[in-house]
Formats: sequence, C-alpha cells, structure tokens
Amino acid sequence: MSTPIQYTKLRVDQATSLADIDRSELIDGIYRVVHGRLQLETASTDVGRWHERELHDYVTRLTTLLDGGGVAFGAWDGDSLAGFGSLDTRGVGGRSNVLKLDMLYVSKNLPQSLR
Repeated sequence: MSTPIQYTKLRVDQATSLADIDRSELIDGIYRVVHGRLQLETASTDVGRWHERELHDYVTRLTTLLDGGGVAFGAWDGDSLAGFGSLDTRGVGGRSNVLKLDMLYVSKNLPQSLR
C-alpha cells in the first residue's frame, strides 16, 4: 500500500524540488483562438523532462513569486514533489479580485493509487 499524498504550502527553500517533477508528455492537440473562438488543431509534440536552464528559470520564477507574497501548494509523494500549483496574489490588471494561476505541474510518475 502506498503512502498517501501530502499537501503543503511550499516554502522558498523547497523551490528546487521542482526538479522532482517529470513533466514529460506527448501533446497531440493544441488550442488556438481563431476569429474569437477556440479551435483544436492536431499537433505532435514530445515534451521531455526539464532542461537545466529551463528548470533554473522556473525555480527563480517560483522563488520570486513566493518572496513577493504569492502562494504555492505542493503535493508530496514521500520526500518527492509530485505536483504543485502557484498563485500570483497581485491582482490582474489592477483588479484585486482577479488572480493569476501562475504555474501548474503534475509529475508523470504518480503513485499507482492516483492513476
């Protein structure tokens, strides 16, 4: 039996745990706005694991967000970060009641009990 996923508010010192997430996926379609409407287009894109520079940029982005008052929540599978979401708490367009979901990632390698 696997250990249940634990959910916590992420701290700045945990930002480097993004490296635990295997964000690889095969994308077979993308949405575009065409004449004001969403349109699904066929695509074939293989997104791999984090590239070192990209991971550094995302860790920096998350750290900056948390230092600036933003919030992030992590889903932990033991000591490994299995997923996270971050919220920029500065209002969008000066509107304090509209917030931006900054990042959302879930690892490809989830425990069998969550698949």
